Amino acid sequence: MTNVHRHTDTKHIPVRLLLEDGHTVVEVEDRSDELPVVHAEDDDAESGRGLLMLSMLVQDWGVRALAKGGKVTWARLSG
Repeated sequence: MTNVHRHTDTKHIPVRLLLEDGHTVVEVEDRSDELPVVHAEDDDAESGRGLLMLSMLVQDWGVRALAKGGKVTWARLSG
């Protein structure tokens, strides 16, 4: 949600929690078509670690485009 707030002009941020095959899936929707990018580790950077941390904490994550424009970024939580 922080990335949506900081990097898009989305004012209303839909968030969904789903149960799929026994795993919780969190979905965050935004109006931007720009795909998120995981940046390389940089000890001197003041930001840019969100997706790197996400990839370390969840079982899987990804992005899917919406037909109306925008995208949904999702994360499947472990166990």
